[in-house]
Amino acid sequence: MADTSEQIQTLLQKLDAKEKKERRNAFFYLGLPLLAGLTLSFWTARQAKELQQLQKEKASVTEQIESGKKTVDVLRQQIESYSSTLKELNHQITAFGGRQLQENAKQITPFIAQIKVRATAEETHRTTADKSPIYNFRLWIEGPPDVMSRIGAVQYEFNHPTFVQKIQRSENITDGFRVEYSGWGCLHSVIVTFALRNQEGKPPSLDFEMCSAIGWS
Repeated sequence: MADTSEQIQTLLQKLDAKEKKERRNAFFYLGLPLLAGLTLSFWTARQAKELQQLQKEKASVTEQIESGKKTVDVLRQQIESYSSTLKELNHQITAFGGRQLQENAKQITPFIAQIKVRATAEETHRTTADKSPIYNFRLWIEGPPDVMSRIGAVQYEFNHPTFVQKIQRSENITDGFRVEYSGWGCLHSVIVTFALRNQEGKPPSLDFEMCSAIGWS
């Protein structure tokens, strides 16, 4: 009888051990796919986030490239204008002299060479979220009265991807066609385009180095 009880006890222990093993196996085989699924989901979400970030960076670079192209186009126009003027001056020097030469030189001097773009930065004693100081920036133009009177409007293009409002326009000659904005930084490239009265051909434009004008690097 004792042997029978011991055998029964042994069988129960084996049965219990077998059930535990089967539970462990069930947990492993059921849990492994779940774990794999969670890992895959995490990896997919991470990859999607990285892809989204790359797309944003690509868009930003593309916009910077386009801005750079605009600046190069404007500079090329300025060079062509000055080159044409130089050729004409050489011709005038050969053909005329003295006062007549000065008068002719004034007539053929490029419009953009007779205009000065100005800029200032005024502290506001306010800061951005990252503690950068905020300034009020102003841009305007100056020139001889006879040259200023030829201008109907001036457009300022803030040629940088960070600007939401990239273009401002003024038709007010009394304040020098001034525009302004508040922010934490200046721009190295502001494309200024002049809408002239009785305009013939493409409006003249120039690339204004705003940071240098206000004494910033």
